[in-house]
Amino acid sequence: MSLTTAAIIPTYDRPDDLRRCLKSLVTQTHLPDQVIVIDDGQTDEAALREMFASTPIDFIYHRKLGQPGVARSRNLGVQLAQADIVFFFDDDVILEPEYIAETLSVYEADQAGEIAGVGGVITNAHLSLSVRLYELWRGHPLWGHGRVFPDGFNQGNYEAVREVQSVEWLASGVSSYRRSVKLKYPFSEGFAGYETIEHCYHMRRKYRLLITPGARLAHMQSPASRLQPYELGYRDVVDLWCHFVRNMPKRPVNCLAFAWMLVATILAQSFALLLKPYHLPRILARLGGCVGGIWDCLVRRAYLNLGTGNSEGLT
Repeated sequence: MSLTTAAIIPTYDRPDDLRRCLKSLVTQTHLPDQVIVIDDGQTDEAALREMFASTPIDFIYHRKLGQPGVARSRNLGVQLAQADIVFFFDDDVILEPEYIAETLSVYEADQAGEIAGVGGVITNAHLSLSVRLYELWRGHPLWGHGRVFPDGFNQGNYEAVREVQSVEWLASGVSSYRRSVKLKYPFSEGFAGYETIEHCYHMRRKYRLLITPGARLAHMQSPASRLQPYELGYRDVVDLWCHFVRNMPKRPVNCLAFAWMLVATILAQSFALLLKPYHLPRILARLGGCVGGIWDCLVRRAYLNLGTGNSEGLT
């Protein structure tokens, strides 16, 4: 019996990006059984439905009320889905035609049911030399992909994925899971950025997570609804701090790695002020966000108010 599939796509006022994403879904060699759009904005539902009129796909559009947030949208999508495998995509990705077929082939080969999740690769995620050196300075060698480092940071280098391999985390916008498992391990709704690593961290204690280079998509990085530099610096610190406090072991090596990551981040941003004075406003804003995040975590304990959503399975 073949596995049924549902593609879950949170969106927020990015209609052009969303339409490109949906077009890549309706042209898959193996069509999903369901496509579920969870909308935090005001997208034209009728225009979306027209895209599915001539397909056998069950299209579900849900305009979400209350607090916006991508983790909450993904959890809601899992509740609405009626499928064996749920796929999660950002609304600004474009899938290659074999994406779903290649992913399903990995699940179908798993006769023992040990695999909880399968991720694909982002084809346009190219790491510059400066990014590689920056992360190496912070204690994160990026010559591989899929590790979670002692400070809780995730190793991401899709260019290093050459075969189906085990990983310790999957990026939420390019991932899939068995729905029965995902119901036990929802995304944490209280904080953004590291909710993916958190649920994977607990899931991989009982199941395997794999990534396959055959499932390919491009992430177009829409500028709409992106965080500003101060917010980006702030969330980078506070969300990782929250993940570290909640989940990571507190052995000396972990605590030292985390402390060095914070120090190295501040130093690197400070050096960037000297090396790239033409980016002064942006670098200052991000540096200010990092410092503000460290201050709030050390003094105000802001992280204690994060990650308080559904934590079923997070034991």
